[in-house]
Parts: sequence; C-alpha cells; structure tokens
Amino acid sequence: MIACHQVRAAYNGSEVLRGIDLEVAAGEWVALIGPNGAGKSSLLRVIAGALGASGTVDVGGHDPRDASRTAVATTVAFVPQHPVLPEGMSVFDYALLGRTPYIKWWGVESSLDVEITHQVLDRVDMDTLAHRNLDRLSGGELQRAILARALVQQTPVLLLDEPTAALDIGHQQQVLDLIDELRHEKGLAVLSAFHDLTVAGQYADRLVLMAEGIIAASGEPTAVLDPSLLNRHYGAQVNVLHDADGNIVVALRRGG
Repeated sequence: MIACHQVRAAYNGSEVLRGIDLEVAAGEWVALIGPNGAGKSSLLRVIAGALGASGTVDVGGHDPRDASRTAVATTVAFVPQHPVLPEGMSVFDYALLGRTPYIKWWGVESSLDVEITHQVLDRVDMDTLAHRNLDRLSGGELQRAILARALVQQTPVLLLDEPTAALDIGHQQQVLDLIDELRHEKGLAVLSAFHDLTVAGQYADRLVLMAEGIIAASGEPTAVLDPSLLNRHYGAQVNVLHDADGNIVVALRRGG
C-alpha cells in the first residue's frame, strides 16, 4: 500500500530525507523511531502529499504529489502532530470533516456519513463530547478527536505522527488497541512515528530506525530494539526486556 524509493526532501533549505526506501503492506503496522530531527515527520508528510520530494512515492496506486485531492483523501488519512483546527467547531462537526471526500460538490452529508461519525466517536470514547467545541477539550480529548476525524475517512492507509503523545495511559491503550483491531479487520496499512520505544515495540510488526534523514536499521522489534544500536543513535543508556507480551525499553540512570 505504501512504496517509497530513493525519496529525498528538504525543509527550510536543509535536506531532511536522503534516499529513503520503504514499503508497507496492507494489514501491516510499521513504526518509525529515531531521535528528534531524524526525518520521521517529514517522511509522513511526503507520503501524505504535504511535503514535496523527489524519488518514487506510491500510496495505494496514487502518487500523492500529483493525484487529485479526492484520490489522496480517499486513500490516506494523516494525523499530524500539530493540525490546524477550525475555530468554534464542535467535536462532531470536526470528525464529520473526514467524510468530505465522499460528499459531492454542493452536497450534504448522508445518514450513513452521520452514522459512521457517531460510531467512530463512540469507539474513541468521545461520543458524549460530540457537541462540545474543540477549544473546550483537554489535550487528550483533542488528540482523540483528531484521530476520530482520520478514522472517519475510512481509508486503506493510516499515517500517525505521535498519536498518543497527549493521552493518559488508559486512553493510550484504548486508542492503540482500536488501531490494531481496525488494521486486522480492514487490512489497513499503518505507518506511525513514535518516541515511546516500548509502545512502538509492542504494537508494530516492524520498526524503522531513522537518523539524520536515512534509515539506519529496519526489522522486527526484537532486532531493532538493541541497546547498543539505541545508544549509538539516541545517545542513551537503556536496557531492553523481551517477553511474550512484547518489548520493554528501560532508560538507565547515568552514573551514581
């Protein structure tokens, strides 16, 4: 569903992606990890069609850089770190924006669009806040509203940039379990960026470690979450515990 070959991109005059090759299959969850400035968000933006780049980019049979807006919006949903939010809009109306690609010009939402929106809000525990304005939400509530808009699009590709950064541990687990359930149910291709290495290692099928605009390592979580590899690229002392439930990355106290 996602295929990138020799992708290069620059931002503010600096090269942020330097020859990226990456594929994500339908039903697969791939997590991008790496230190700040590694190029994770830039790669997601290129795949979403929000950042220009050279090389080959194919998302569900479309090149997001020159495909129509409708083609892109019905193929890929993107949850950025800092989305632009409309002023004075309710949670329900914001989530309903995810149905825009399916509504004809000068048309109105159908009963099916409304039903899908309510179903998604319920699954992210936001249906009781459907009529509250976005500017009256907590950080975690707002994050779930943003995710709901993306899920309402019902696209085969889902891009997530730090989707649980503002969530408490309970809602974090709820949201990640829902994404995992949907990608198995509907064969979604999920590409996400995480700073939390434990979360990445427990939910993703494959980890892609980025550093300075290149892919430094890629493979199963157990292989990529290697203490020496993480120390080399993060400059952090860690221990990694592997068990039947996944991988746990523990930061070690320096000195003393």
